[in-house]
Amino acid sequence: MVFMRSGTRKLLLVLAALLGTQVTAQQYGFVQYTTEDGLAQSQVRCIAQDAQGFLWFGTLGGVSRFDGHEFVNHALQGGSA
Repeated sequence: MVFMRSGTRKLLLVLAALLGTQVTAQQYGFVQYTTEDGLAQSQVRCIAQDAQGFLWFGTLGGVSRFDGHEFVNHALQGGSA
């Protein structure tokens, strides 16, 4: 009978435990919004979320506020929003 070192035995036990379990990756869902959905412009430069939970998207054409269902746009006029 061959005796293994303690470290080797532990390593084999860990490997056996890992190979005996099923590993699943976490799945993420993505939704893509476009100007057809109400986004002010297609080139989003920055994104922020305010205290009320609204998402704000800064674009080259203005700022869009998103409540999870629809966009409210604030267009640039004369160089400022």
